[in-house]
Amino acid sequence: MFSVYKMLDQECYNKNISRRRLVKGICSPQLLIKASEQDTNIELLTFEILMERIGRSPENLEFILSDKEYSSVTIRDNIDNYIYNQDYLAAEDSLNTLIPNLNKASLAMKMYYYRIHAWISSEKGDLLSAKEYIMQAIYTTLPDITISNYEQYCFSSYELENILFLSELLFKSGDIDTAISITSTVYEWSKKHITDSRLLVSILPKCALLFGKYCQNNLPMEKTLGYIEEAIDLMRNESIIYMMFRY
Repeated sequence: MFSVYKMLDQECYNKNISRRRLVKGICSPQLLIKASEQDTNIELLTFEILMERIGRSPENLEFILSDKEYSSVTIRDNIDNYIYNQDYLAAEDSLNTLIPNLNKASLAMKMYYYRIHAWISSEKGDLLSAKEYIMQAIYTTLPDITISNYEQYCFSSYELENILFLSELLFKSGDIDTAISITSTVYEWSKKHITDSRLLVSILPKCALLFGKYCQNNLPMEKTLGYIEEAIDLMRNESIIYMMFRY
């Protein structure tokens, strides 16, 4: 646990973002006020989401973590590795250790819980359950979101990745038009609102990969190649090693 400094409030002021809009689906405005005054603490995952929602990458900051928060980060890293190595039982056991009581968990942790179960379900080939879980993850921190009201929300990379994962599931299930609409909306919103290149590079290439993988027959080649080339240029500028997208 750590104190959230007045930087969040200052960034909200600079970007004309209300506290209520910033914290919607994550915590109460009162909690942010108390945290800004160093009267309380906010857990790391919640803080990361708030930072990214104001367009700042947490990777640019250094933290001194409590034993509890360090353990939480370690468990989340282990869960990622377990899923990568297809050890889903170990991933679920670790998730239950991290979040022993979902009803008492923060909204950020609830989102993470559903997100992980969506990944596991997808890896197991259960696309229906994966879609149900990722929808729960999305609506936990982005209540009432629709394809037409993105401008009302602030997003973290966690949340945008959740939406893109839903798009991938829609592509796989054959709902191509909806998936293209969602992916295009995320792409354009990100270009318009994300100024931190570290955040942008975590989103645009994923959009481009979805377009390149699933849209051969649904988008003009020039448009798809435009998405891919823009994403590659962004990664090149950030000195990120990338694989070539196949179209």
